[in-house]
Amino acid sequence: MPAPNHPALAARPAGHVLIVEDEPHMARFLRSALTHAAFDSTVVPTGEAALLRLAQQPFDLILLDIRLPGMSGLEVCRRLKADPRLRHIPIIFVTTYHDHQMRAQAFALGAAEYLTKPFQVQHLLGGVLRHVTLAAARQSGLPPAALLPPP
Repeated sequence: MPAPNHPALAARPAGHVLIVEDEPHMARFLRSALTHAAFDSTVVPTGEAALLRLAQQPFDLILLDIRLPGMSGLEVCRRLKADPRLRHIPIIFVTTYHDHQMRAQAFALGAAEYLTKPFQVQHLLGGVLRHVTLAAARQSGLPPAALLPPP
């Protein structure tokens, strides 16, 4: 995998990402991309497992598939955004659904971004970096630009 070409990766805030993906190959790919960009990540295969893990451990961002066994990714998003303790966590959907109606529903439920498979790794990492940085800025009270190195 080529090195990510985002200039802010070296000085960015640390981030722990929860990957909710039932397809083992895609879960390994996502985890590898995040590890290569120096993000910590945890993988769970179902929406139910995601909710349990989120009750035990804090995360800075969630990568969420829509099509999952049992509870759908949309239902996971709805539940997270309804929970005052978890609603602040940005959710990036990573899915095979190219349907505009599905995309609109994801954003209506509170998604921060919506990536369709296949996608460029740089788009994924750019979104992760953007939302981890924005979340860190909100928590610190600083403007997001203060957390990135000068151009």
